[in-house]
Amino acid sequence: DAPNGKGVSDPYTDVPPPSDTAPAIFVHELTDDANASAFAAEIAGRWRFVPQTRRWYQADGHLWSPDDSGKITEEARAVFRRLGCGEHDEKEFRNHRRSALSRSGINNTLALASSDRRIVTHVDKLDSEPHHLSTPDGVLDLRTGEWITPAAGVMHTKSTAYAPDWDMPTPLLDRFMETTFGGDRDLND
Repeated sequence: DAPNGKGVSDPYTDVPPPSDTAPAIFVHELTDDANASAFAAEIAGRWRFVPQTRRWYQADGHLWSPDDSGKITEEARAVFRRLGCGEHDEKEFRNHRRSALSRSGINNTLALASSDRRIVTHVDKLDSEPHHLSTPDGVLDLRTGEWITPAAGVMHTKSTAYAPDWDMPTPLLDRFMETTFGGDRDLND
């Protein structure tokens, strides 16, 4: 017999309870708006929505990668699988959870969350620092030559394929610098 007592498994109600590593999510009221607010709180800092491009971006180390494969939908499903009843009526909560995990419930959550200030980012914030070079090792400030932590609002979406290797021999560059600056060490460095 399935956990729902009907002899048939129901993917909306037969979801295992949240694990110890993933705490339950509680909403203050059983509405799409409350779901969207709880979802936004859960993903803020890891996901952003850019309304001008109508795309979700996920933090991936020092980069923000566009979601081209529906990961945000899976994230919403994972969050709402952790919905906890709290002080709500058990029957009303089960119906709400079923609705929240339905296709329309997930779509409603994503649509409402896409306007939440904790998540919305203007397109101008994407790659907005022309003197920053993203590499697999982090972000290099080309003005100072120092590794930096980008400001909170800066979203890098592009990166070099390789990180710089400062100890790598560069005979061609060295010859160019010698020819161009005539051995002047101050200009060469």
